[in-house]
This record gives sequence, C-alpha cells and structure tokens, in this order.
Amino acid sequence: MGITYLEIGQLDECLYHFLLAAKKDQKNFYCFYYLGRCYGEMKNYDKARRCYETSIKLYPSYSEAAMELSKIYRILKQWDSNTNLLKTITKDRITKQNVWAWLQLGLNLLEQGDNDLAAEYLKKVSRIDSENAHCWEALADAYLSRGGYVSAQKAYERVLEISDDALYPSLQIATIKKDLGHLQESIHDFESLLMRTKNCMLTLTGLAETCLKQAKEYFLEQRLGAARDYAQYAVEAVTGAIKQYSELSCLWKILGDCCMVVTKLPDRYCCLMIMKAVDEGIDIEGNKILERDSLFQLAAKCYCKASVLIETKEYIWHDLAACYLCQAKQCEDKDVIDDLLEKARAIIQQCTTVNPGCWQHWNLLGNIAMTFDPPNYALAQHAFIKSVSLDHNCAVAWCNLGVIYLINNNLKLANKAFAEAQRSDPDYIQSWIGQGLLAEITDNESEAMDLFRHSTSLGFHPQGAVGYGDLVCRKVTASPLNLTSYDIEKLHAIPVACDALTWLTGRCCAS
Repeated sequence: MGITYLEIGQLDECLYHFLLAAKKDQKNFYCFYYLGRCYGEMKNYDKARRCYETSIKLYPSYSEAAMELSKIYRILKQWDSNTNLLKTITKDRITKQNVWAWLQLGLNLLEQGDNDLAAEYLKKVSRIDSENAHCWEALADAYLSRGGYVSAQKAYERVLEISDDALYPSLQIATIKKDLGHLQESIHDFESLLMRTKNCMLTLTGLAETCLKQAKEYFLEQRLGAARDYAQYAVEAVTGAIKQYSELSCLWKILGDCCMVVTKLPDRYCCLMIMKAVDEGIDIEGNKILERDSLFQLAAKCYCKASVLIETKEYIWHDLAACYLCQAKQCEDKDVIDDLLEKARAIIQQCTTVNPGCWQHWNLLGNIAMTFDPPNYALAQHAFIKSVSLDHNCAVAWCNLGVIYLINNNLKLANKAFAEAQRSDPDYIQSWIGQGLLAEITDNESEAMDLFRHSTSLGFHPQGAVGYGDLVCRKVTASPLNLTSYDIEKLHAIPVACDALTWLTGRCCAS
C-alpha cells in the first residue's frame, strides 16, 4: 500500500503505511528503504538519512539504499560521511555492479576540491563504463580544475561523441580554447553555440570575452582597425547579454573594458556603436556612435554600475581609477585633469586600504602620483617600492620604479630596478627600453643600439621606435659610405627601424 501511494504521489498516505510496516517488522531493510524514499520526496533529508542508514545496517549489500544515502549525504554536504560510505563499497576492485560508487566517490572528491584523487577514481570508471557521459564530463571538470586544459578538452570532446547535443561540454571547449589563446577557433565555437541557443547568456558572455581578448592582441600587433572591429563585436555580444541579465556585474565590467580598449586607439578608429538604452540608462530604441570622451564616460558608468552589483568592489574600483587616469592623460583642460586625478587617487587609496596586499593597487597609485603636475615623486616611489615588496617578480612595478630613479638622475638604482624587471619578465619591453636610455645617457651607443633593437623585436613601443630609429640614423651618418657596419647591414637595422617608425607615424597621423 505504501509503494502504491508513493507511485501516485500521495506522500502523507504512503508515509503512514511505511511507518506501520516498519513498526510491524523492525528488521525489514526494505521498509526502511522506502520510508527513506518517502522522507526524501518530502525533503525531510535528515529523517531520510537515518532511514537509509538503518536499511544498510540491516542489509549492508543493498546497493539501492547506499545509492540513495550517498545522494542525501551530498545534499546535506556531509562529505566525510559520504566518503566513508563509498570507500566501504569500493574497497574491492571496480566492477559493473559497484561502478556507481566509484563514480559517486569521484564526484564527492571533486566537490571537496581533491581534484587529483577525483580524477583517478573517474578514470577507472571511464574504463569500465566508457559510454557514461556524466563520468567523462566530471573527469573533464577534474582535469580543468587542476589546470589540465588539453586533457579536459579531450574529455569534453568524448562527451560530445556520446551525446552530440550536449551544451555544457561545447561551452567548456570554447572557453578552454579562449584560455589557451586559440581565439579564432573559440569565436567560431561560440558562434556555433549561438545558432543552437539563441541569446544564451553564457555563450554571449564567452563570445564577448574572446572578442575582447582578440582586440587586445590585435592592438599589440598594430592591427588597429581589426582591434576596433573585434571590440565592436564584443560590445554587441555583451549588450545582448545585458538586455537579459542587467543585474550581472561581470557584463558591465566587460562592456567597460571594451570601451577602454578602444580609447587607446588613434582618432580614426576611436569609436563604438552603442545601444542608446545602455548609454543613456533609459528604455529607448536605436544606437549611437560614441567617440573617445564619451567612451571614457561610458566606461566609468559601467564600472560604477558593476561596483553596485558586486560585494567585492575593490577590483572594479581599481578599473574605475585606471579609467580616470587614462582619461586625464588624454585631456587638455588642467582643471578637469586635476579633478580626474584626485578622483583616481582617492579611489585607489581606498583599494589599498581594503586590500593592502595587492601589488596592482600600489602600482596604479604610483602611476597616478607620477601623472600629477608636478609629479608626486615621494608618493610614487613609496607606492612602487610597496608594490615590488609584495611581489618581487613584478616587472611592471620594477620598471616604473626604475623610471623614477632615471628621471631623478639616480642611474645606479635605475639600472638595478630595470635589471630586476628584466629578470622578472624577459619579454617586458619597457625594461629593455629603460636600459637603452641608461646606455645612451652614459654614451654607450653600441650597447644602447643592441638594447633598443631587442625592444623592437619584442614588440612595438613609441619610445623604443624613436630610440632605435635615432641610433640607426646616427650610426649611418657617422659611418663612411664604403664601410659595411655589422649592426646596420647584417642585422637589417634600416628596415626594422623604418617599420617601427612607420607604425609610430601611422598612429600619430591617425590621431
């Protein structure tokens, strides 16, 4: 009677009959199993747990009760009890009969953050039950949690072989490709997902993040038009998500970042088409084109909106302070500049108060102090020293500290700071430029040329382009025409310098 009432969903009646049955036969494991089922349906999980435990105590080999008890333990987050139960079942070798317990143990360990051991259990399950998509998905999550991106991608692909319409593994594969830097493949995957799931927030957000990352890479490669196009694509994706989920801070953060990327472009490319509803904050149809000043204002609005929607505000405040700093550097009105810098300084000092262990906050404070007119060298030096003391391998802060020493003609300390930056990150361009400037000041033109040439091989920087171009011109004019210089001829100095200066003049003309 209890089972019949349970099947038709009359929980009060089935509970009454199960209680009668358990009272009549207190050693019947089956009665307690179904009594646990009934309490579970009623969401009385603690009583359900006790019933399942009694059922297993009466009949330890009853796997159905063990399965249900494991689920209850997971719901109640009693991880240790669940682990002990499952380890008792999995003490023997894995078989098709107890494979469920190995899977549950792997999931339990994954929930607790023991990704290595979880992966070991889940791999054993995948060998016995190779068509279990849930197992492969959990195994992929375990690989991903411990940084095994390639292994995780292969496991997610195995899920798609079993169930080709699964959305979660497709989304994870696209995200992994984004994290690994395979941006075009990731964009293609996200676009394919959008065709299957119109206006899916996770897909739109992933597409926006990938396009934003691609825009930043193109900016570094001096592909300025492509950088703006991908920033626009990112804006379209993230505003599509904002229309549905405007209460998510991450979406406003992405939109603010898109605006900030475009503000760094020359005037020719410094514009974005934005929905009027997003820019003006009212329900209105249509789009509008925003240029540099308006983009700074929109970025600040986005960061302010994001800070309202999130509890941990300091990193959004950091972005807002950086926005005000960049806007101040582009502005020409001294009163406006001073106002923006004061806002930026006040915000970032609040960040250093909330989280004094974050080197990025101190580094930004130093940059703001250096932008004041006149620069506040004492505050900047203090901030940069604080930054490198928090992270000794911070090339950015070391290089900024070197610039202060260079400006104040303390060449030995500048050399030491730039050397620390080079050690921390050999690919950081500014540290090599700093050493090149020091070599020029000390009249070591040969070393300066080597250093500036190396900086241009790492990437584009205006100071590096000017420095190398100037040294090449001096070398060429100083050498007799009938002599071939190794620095000029063999190292292709003239074409390299021309390319660097062409990029620089292209930016200036575009502005």
